[in-house]
Amino acid sequence: MEGSKPKRREKYEQKSVKLGRALAKLGFSANAMTALSVIVALIAGYFLLEDLLLGLTIFLLAIVMDVFDGAIARATGTASKYGTLVDRIADRTVEFILVFFLALAGYLERRIALLLYFSMILPSYTRILGEKLFGVSGLSVGLMERKEKLTLLYLGALLEYFKIPYPLSYFDRLNLFALIVAIGSLITTAQRMKYFSRLS
Repeated sequence: MEGSKPKRREKYEQKSVKLGRALAKLGFSANAMTALSVIVALIAGYFLLEDLLLGLTIFLLAIVMDVFDGAIARATGTASKYGTLVDRIADRTVEFILVFFLALAGYLERRIALLLYFSMILPSYTRILGEKLFGVSGLSVGLMERKEKLTLLYLGALLEYFKIPYPLSYFDRLNLFALIVAIGSLITTAQRMKYFSRLS
């Protein structure tokens, strides 16, 4: 599991260089694209208060833009430690905006929203601290990465929006998927702690 994911990521990064070059020619820098993704996420949050589907559609643009920043950095040779810092902070900010506005709009129970965001940031914190202490990358270690978490949240939100038949009564569709993401994130944290424990 820990060996196959990085190879797929490497192939993806190689393919994204062409896209990065095209965006760079339009005048976008990696950090500017990262900042723009946060702005678009805030706009999506505003619309999410009025219409779940419209808000999710705009939010999807913010997530795609976050992918673009890495492509630009690789294509232009401007990848840097500071750029990585900006990107990681932006990632957590965008995730917070999504969870916050889903709760504010009443789609997520607030107690579940709190658990969800805590559990979502914990694997990232574990990875960053583990890499600093042990000097070994923890990338792709564990059950859930960012794309799996966001995909499940999107799926739950869409099932809720379209009112797909659902057998449970205690949790609605989105809150159930939020709990799945929370549990998966906590499992990922445990897996990363175990991974780094082998290096101690």
